[in-house]
Amino acid sequence: MFFKYQCMNSILIVENRIPRLEKLLKLIGLTEEGLGEIEGLELVTVEYQKFVNILIEKKKKALDKYDLIIWHKSSIKAQEQRTLREYCSKSEKGLIFFSGEPDSERYDFEKRIYHTTPKALFSTNFETFIKNFISSQNHLLIALPKIVYGEMYDLSDLLIKRQKALYLDNKEFSEIEDLNVEISEKLV
Repeated sequence: MFFKYQCMNSILIVENRIPRLEKLLKLIGLTEEGLGEIEGLELVTVEYQKFVNILIEKKKKALDKYDLIIWHKSSIKAQEQRTLREYCSKSEKGLIFFSGEPDSERYDFEKRIYHTTPKALFSTNFETFIKNFISSQNHLLIALPKIVYGEMYDLSDLLIKRQKALYLDNKEFSEIEDLNVEISEKLV
């Protein structure tokens, strides 16, 4: 059920609401124990306070081994959120905050921070996202569409390019037709 691959990137997930995590993982056929078996992924639930203390005490060096940090935003105060954002920005690490806040689906390209809901994060595309991020040298920006769109993440990109070509770039018909062919091939 779980995947084995060459580990290149590493991920830390911090979630303090264990029953919610278990429920969301169950919906997509995963378990907390199963996530713990994934090389390159560290899931912190019961001992999450240890990582909160790292932020409070500003001992962020303990986070250096992670390329991506996924954190339940409501589990830490505003000051720790700022500390984590600043650390990730300075260290060029990806950061995903998940929270039940309405309208929390957004990506800040400059700061490399993605805000999402737990349900969107732990979706059927979660395993694809984790697999692609850990097993490659992909930057978060490249891997992120996989959590939103799954295996067909590149189809979304092609559709956006076609829309832009049609309405903004005044491209030649042949260029738009080339995009249509690429899109058709993805759908087959």
